[in-house]
Amino acid sequence: MSADDIQQLKADLWDKLGDEKASLVNDDETLKRFLKATGGNYQLTLKRLQKTAAWRADRKPEEVDCPACAADCTSHYMHLCGYDKQGRPVLYSTFALMGKRTVHLTMDHMIQMFEMAVRSMPPGVEQWVWLNDFVGFGVSDLNPSLALSFLELSADHYPERLGQLLVLDAPGILTPLWNMLKPFIDPVTHKKIRFLPHDLPRPGGGQHDSQLLRALNELMDEELVQWVLQEMKTVRGFTSGEGPRPMYDMRQLRSAVESGKVDSLYPALAPGQQGSSTAATGQLGHCHYGTTKMLDSFLAKPNIVIPEQKT
Repeated sequence: MSADDIQQLKADLWDKLGDEKASLVNDDETLKRFLKATGGNYQLTLKRLQKTAAWRADRKPEEVDCPACAADCTSHYMHLCGYDKQGRPVLYSTFALMGKRTVHLTMDHMIQMFEMAVRSMPPGVEQWVWLNDFVGFGVSDLNPSLALSFLELSADHYPERLGQLLVLDAPGILTPLWNMLKPFIDPVTHKKIRFLPHDLPRPGGGQHDSQLLRALNELMDEELVQWVLQEMKTVRGFTSGEGPRPMYDMRQLRSAVESGKVDSLYPALAPGQQGSSTAATGQLGHCHYGTTKMLDSFLAKPNIVIPEQKT
């Protein structure tokens, strides 16, 4: 791709879409991502950009606020949790805490999270990482509609946004669904998907080479690695009946960000401890809303968690 390609795309988009719709997709980085996704096919890129511009004008994804979670915060559990070593935002999700499995409701939530991930990206970062924890995945989840809808959404409107997808603790019953989906996944995306077992060493079990630990340590700093391990442990504690349900309430998060007191999101705070997210780092326990780096980014850029409302 060349600078001339970018300028020509801009001119063609203005000509075909007009000022308002073209402005939704004509920044340089978006054009480069779409060109890369099509292997530099100019006409296909132009067609896909027109489709996404029409979708963004109609769907207004930057304004999406998952209605299911607004009514019941136990509806979905997919959210930002930190940044990897490359500065890419990291999403964590689990089937175990997915109260609403209806495709259109889940897609609303996914769009909201994707838009939040984009808003959270530091300058120069264009991709996110997704940790999809399959604990709680059952026979009722074998319907391919949700997975196919995700693949279509990503390919059509978020090309080249996925940096890596870690499939955690996938059960054997996923195999037939995965085999059915593989033909629909382009080779570039396929290389970004990695299956990892929940093979952590047991306490007192001696030396143990864990694929999960090696992969997490390659990708993340120590704070995020520990957050992921603790989150997975807490989710499994809930599914086994040994612990409370992890909660992620967007209203509570927004209130904490707006007040500047994100430490209120941590469990069991002593009186007077609440303040900035760095006030008592390492003393506040596990926060389901993410690492201190994630929470600090919410404070620095409140629009990450507050959807844009246009008149």
